Amino acid sequence: MLKIIWAVAGSLLMAAVASAQPASPGSVVTVQRAVPFGTASGRLLLLGTYLVFVDDQQPASSLVVARSDMENLTADGDSITVQVRVPIRDESGSGNRLIFRVVQAADTSVVTAWYTRAGSQASGGPGSAGTSAADNDSYTVQHDHLRGSCKGRLIVTPAQLSFESVDKVDHSRRWEYTAIKEIALPNPYELEVKPFSGGDYKFKLDGSGMTPAAFRELVDRVTSSRSGK
Repeated sequence: MLKIIWAVAGSLLMAAVASAQPASPGSVVTVQRAVPFGTASGRLLLLGTYLVFVDDQQPASSLVVARSDMENLTADGDSITVQVRVPIRDESGSGNRLIFRVVQAADTSVVTAWYTRAGSQASGGPGSAGTSAADNDSYTVQHDHLRGSCKGRLIVTPAQLSFESVDKVDHSRRWEYTAIKEIALPNPYELEVKPFSGGDYKFKLDGSGMTPAAFRELVDRVTSSRSGK
């Protein structure tokens, strides 16, 4: 039975975080990422205003970058270069530049078009209106460990709930809604996820936190997935 903890006072009701924009459900581009002494095969997920690299061989090396954290994105032939403002640290080391080679050359235009569109959305241009949980929502969060913590993005999509850690990539997780046993929001700034298998995750949400409406839709997804709707 789904356990829902709801303790949000009316004075704490905030505007919904709308940093992720429509990308239903998002484009997927097969790529190879340039890493020291070779390449890593994977996929680029273009989710709203977030670019997610999923490393197929080394999942711990997967990463997520917000469009607002990008200095520039350029394409040359089948190569895509992303310049970021803050160094990214992962299993491959630390640096301000990410280089990907697309498998299908035509896919470079998909990525560059996303970069332009996401930039307009992030700056409040056309198409920048916030989304409900029916599209994609994203939150800047902190995940506390037994020792220390890590920061990243909690991404809510129609298909799953994902945590993409930016500094401890091995703590990144993705849960299909059918895999979630319990989910709780003790207050707008704390979310607890208890899957049927694997460890529990507790997140501290930055900014305005999660609104009751957004959490309600998240709960509806979990319960609907169990009934097969």
